[in-house]
Parts: sequence; C-alpha cells; structure tokens
Amino acid sequence: MNTPLLYWANVTELLTVIREKTGICARADLPRDRLVHLADTGEIPQKLEHSPTQDSRARLETWVQENFRLLDGQLPCIGPHRGKCRIYGCSESRHLDCLQDMERNQL
Repeated sequence: MNTPLLYWANVTELLTVIREKTGICARADLPRDRLVHLADTGEIPQKLEHSPTQDSRARLETWVQENFRLLDGQLPCIGPHRGKCRIYGCSESRHLDCLQDMERNQL
C-alpha cells in the first residue's frame, strides 16, 4: 500500500488492514501515525499495542473450531475467514456478543 493513501483511511479501516496483514487486532487508541505505519508495513504490533480482545478472540476461535458443526448455521461471519475470530473483520462489539454467547453455552 502507499502510505499517503492510508492517511485518508479512518481508524476502523486502518485496524482492518492491520488485522488482515498481521492477524493481530491492534488497539484503536494508538496514535494515528503508528496505525498508518503498521498498516503500511505489515509490522506486527507490539504486545502493548494489541487490542484487549486479542486473547478472547483466540479463545473464541478455538471454541468455534471445536464446535463448528453445531455452530455453522449460526455464525454471523461469512466467507473464507468464517469462524476465524482473530482475523475476521467483525467489530469489537460483535466479538463481545459472540463471546458472551459462548460463555453462556459453556455453563
């Protein structure tokens, strides 16, 4: 990508590019220049730059994969990244909805 073009992107778009390139959800409150840099280079965000939901996305993805046959028709995600919670482009709120459903179903 071309860095000057990335300056026109909004934060959500930058976070999506970072997630697609690295598989890591970055924090939305990082400085804009840092988000642009990560999106442009594909550099892996440092641990402190990871979204607070990064660990719960990994946990949810494991649970989805273990129960995929039962959940397939209920998953809100579509396409080749279906059930891939760490890289699928759903919002933080959508992720938290899925996570709460998982936690209720595990009880």
